Amino acid sequence: MPLFEKGQIPWNKGIPTKNERCTDCGTFIGGKTEHICKSVEKRGPRYCKNCIRKLKSTGWERYSKICGPCGKKIQRENERKLREELIQIFGGKCKKCGYDDFKECLEFHHLNKGEKRNKHFLKQVKKHSEHFELLCNRCHRETEVLIKRDDFKIQFEL
Repeated sequence: MPLFEKGQIPWNKGIPTKNERCTDCGTFIGGKTEHICKSVEKRGPRYCKNCIRKLKSTGWERYSKICGPCGKKIQRENERKLREELIQIFGGKCKKCGYDDFKECLEFHHLNKGEKRNKHFLKQVKKHSEHFELLCNRCHRETEVLIKRDDFKIQFEL
């Protein structure tokens, strides 16, 4: 024999209830107000708050208020701002040659080769700034080539 009969719910201490669940969204139906379904498919078309593009009812756009292209644009803009901020923190010029004409030509070099991770790179630079240095792209390539040559020599000397 079941502990609770049909129509009774455990947190209600076994008291019968008239409330039923909506088959689409799972919320309780009943009470004094009319049920407004929370299911995305039942709400009708939704639009991006930035560009008025129609949002999909599947995937992550189902729960978002902005479309994919607008989300990507916002993400790129935030990354640009963070990069500019980091360049200012590192002095705004190449550590080796002093180049500072174009900020786009400046790159962050890992001092510890073993700690390289590509995901969320700029956040790593901000969090662990002591593990990086700011170099122009020419000095950065020269540094990487010298490191590879040294590694190559070490492998064959042993």
